[in-house]
Amino acid sequence: MATVHYRWGGFVISLETAADWAFRISGKTLRPRQYDAIQTVIKAKVNPFKAGFRLVGDTREEMAFMVITQSERLQDYKKNNPVPQFEEGEMEAMAKPLLEREGQSIIINITAFSD
Repeated sequence: MATVHYRWGGFVISLETAADWAFRISGKTLRPRQYDAIQTVIKAKVNPFKAGFRLVGDTREEMAFMVITQSERLQDYKKNNPVPQFEEGEMEAMAKPLLEREGQSIIINITAFSD
């Protein structure tokens, strides 16, 4: 069975920023590498807005979290081919103020993909 690949669009936040955000939501101190605990807390916050939250990055040094506002299955994906970038839309317009209210001041809108 072939591997299914997806591209995700949204906002990337550092592990440290995600741990801090999870603390403000839950009141529990979490270390930046407590991926599952951080993901559980923040997913509960963003899911009502129809957004996702997951860990992204190919290496330990690149790891970060992403608030996912768009996703799409990649048909006929080939490694090293350019992945088309998502355009900012209505979901990003709603997500950006939420993230800013939550104290997420460094917001980068990117497109990532699964491998």
